[in-house]
Amino acid sequence: RHLKVVHDIEDEVRRLVATFDTAHASNATVPNITTRSCGTGESSWCLPFESLDSFLFPTAEQAGQSSASLVFDGRMPCGAPWSCALPPVDQSEVASAISWLTATQQGPFLPRNLSCAAGGALCARYLRSTFYVNSDGMDLVHWYELAQLLSRLSSGWLSAPSQVRLWYGGAHELEMAGLLVALANDMGLIGLALLTILLYMRVFFGGWRLALLASLQIFLSLPFMYWIVTVPFGQTELAAFAGASLWVVLGVSADNIFVICETWGQSTQLVRSGRPASPAERLTWTVRQAGAPLLFANGTTAASLLINCFSSLPAIFQFGLCGGVLLLTNLALGVTYLPALLVLQDSGVLDGSGEAGEEEREAERRSRSRVLQAVHGGLWRQRVRVLVGFGVGVLLLTPLAVTLSPGADATFTFSPDPAMQRVIDIARRSGPDGLFRAAESPGGPRPTLSLSQLPAEGPIRYRKLLRGEYLPPPPPPDATVFALLLTPLSLYDAGLLATLSLAIAGDTRLWFLQPPPSGAPPGLAPACLIAGALVAALSLYTLGLAIWRCDFAARHYPLLGNLLGALLLLHGALFYKLARLAASGREWLPPPPPPPPPGGG
Repeated sequence: RHLKVVHDIEDEVRRLVATFDTAHASNATVPNITTRSCGTGESSWCLPFESLDSFLFPTAEQAGQSSASLVFDGRMPCGAPWSCALPPVDQSEVASAISWLTATQQGPFLPRNLSCAAGGALCARYLRSTFYVNSDGMDLVHWYELAQLLSRLSSGWLSAPSQVRLWYGGAHELEMAGLLVALANDMGLIGLALLTILLYMRVFFGGWRLALLASLQIFLSLPFMYWIVTVPFGQTELAAFAGASLWVVLGVSADNIFVICETWGQSTQLVRSGRPASPAERLTWTVRQAGAPLLFANGTTAASLLINCFSSLPAIFQFGLCGGVLLLTNLALGVTYLPALLVLQDSGVLDGSGEAGEEEREAERRSRSRVLQAVHGGLWRQRVRVLVGFGVGVLLLTPLAVTLSPGADATFTFSPDPAMQRVIDIARRSGPDGLFRAAESPGGPRPTLSLSQLPAEGPIRYRKLLRGEYLPPPPPPDATVFALLLTPLSLYDAGLLATLSLAIAGDTRLWFLQPPPSGAPPGLAPACLIAGALVAALSLYTLGLAIWRCDFAARHYPLLGNLLGALLLLHGALFYKLARLAASGREWLPPPPPPPPPGGG
């Protein structure tokens, strides 16, 4: 399974770079990205890897002839990308190929701690694959697409199911492209931040309509900011790093909304000439009362961002410009757009209650005020304990904040993943402290091997391939379809058990399930619920193993097939019993006998 994952990763990279060569085929002035052919007629597609897979999956050309040769480029098919078939090599063939590579001092992709168990399995924790391209033929778009693919393949949640983790590194252009990809991916977290703000506003305002319209203020500020930055300031191409300031601005903008809303709520106590203040007077007071402190708070934050506009780095310049402009735009919308929403909400337009709902809204405001007063009062009464606890926490966390560890300064660089970079640096070392047996060889793997060049101790499979006598083992039977059928049946049974538990707990009939006429034993309802949850969890776990662990469905083909057959037989017996009961009109369990008459002899 692991070898197939490595093979598929290399195949994806190979196919991506092949599209770069295809795009350059019509432009003779741009050099090809490939550094050399693999000795075939498909040189535009074939790109050499210095990898273990290059020797495990060789391609035999002109097999059976005197000019037969093996091409070590990893082009041997390994099943469809969706297939769960094992690679067409067994453990003994893998062990023989590694022994030959070790004996001939080849393969800088092999680790120093390489060992093979008695069964011939590969016990290596690390393997290195080196991919050679001509950097002169790569532009920024090519580097970005390559970094995007490698970032996707190295994502933890994608690689965890296969138990194969990809660490990658390369030229400076690849590292910078990896940074851009990481920043672009992190931009999706802005949507998560906005969703969190929306949910909090739903709790704060007590309704979806005002929460959505208040959150719309933050959305409206984005196009305003983009127009100001691109048109008056002429920043038509924004760097991904410029979006890093948006997270800070989102939090500050949400704070502005809460401050203005709380100030508007306090304006209900405002009195003018012995009468309650009118909405216009309340609105004027709210904007004046909240606007001044918000102007100073947002102004200082915006100034700290706009100071970055003096930087000579375009990305830093755009970082400060976008953040400062967005902050001031949100402040402007907060004192214009938001007050209009609050007036509409206070008049009952948003919730449809009109003037009749004024008493309910006033009661809700009083209830919220009582809660806030209770919280504030509790904090004030416990102020000594709160301050002492805060001070102790600061003292305990201070050593962690000032401690520096080796390599910690790398986290403040433009490296997208410093931990990955440290692994790559160790992998590139030669000598006894290196991770691999040898350093990267500049020429890459030997592209071809003829029958005369193969020594007697070479792998037997190589010799058979050159002679045209090798037949790969047939793919093992795949039980994935069994798991796909087994899962819905098991989930159906889990639903029946959960329904039965509800029927027993409520002592009522649900669907065709009902509690025993004589009463259920104690603990039967939770036992049915727990059994249903276990059945559902086991079925989903089995389906996940069959899909993500390709060899699971092959190795456990008889087990999954027998389970599916037994489950189908049980379902057949169950529905046969139900059909008999429906035809006869009887119950599943016979009713209990009537109690004997009192005083009967």
